[in-house]
Amino acid sequence: HAQEIQNEALRQKQLIIQELEMKNKSLHLEAAKQECKVNNLNVQIDEQRREITTLRSRCKNHPLDHQKVNPSKEVSMQYLETERLRLLELMKITNDKLDLERNAQSEVRMKYLAEKQKVAKLEARVARLQLEKNCEKMSVYSSKSSLSSLGTVSDDKLQLAEETIKVLQTR
Repeated sequence: HAQEIQNEALRQKQLIIQELEMKNKSLHLEAAKQECKVNNLNVQIDEQRREITTLRSRCKNHPLDHQKVNPSKEVSMQYLETERLRLLELMKITNDKLDLERNAQSEVRMKYLAEKQKVAKLEARVARLQLEKNCEKMSVYSSKSSLSSLGTVSDDKLQLAEETIKVLQTR
């Protein structure tokens, strides 16, 4: 009965691990999307800055007095500056979202590693219980066969030790 409970617990852990892996992949995709958005916004900001610089240099080089600037160019510059500020704000929001996604991904990764450790511990425990069960079966046999079973018991103990080493290495 304990074996069935442990098998069910192991199966539940595997399902949780699969779910966490899917969330991790989803977060990776979302982070990549956000990164693309940030890159696109950076390109737009650079284009707006170049256009603003070009317009400012034209205004400075214009032969007319600076106070007589064409109103349409002034409006255009104001629009470009407003657009630049809007894009900077969008970039800040997108960067904040990207940071949140990265933090969520990190949390999922930590949960995944914790679940993986739990699974390894459960697997080692199952192996130990199976080994104990096998040892109990062997003790039922006659004392004459006990000498021949000592070799298999030591093999089983060696196998248990190797499982324990594997669990400790996953930490």
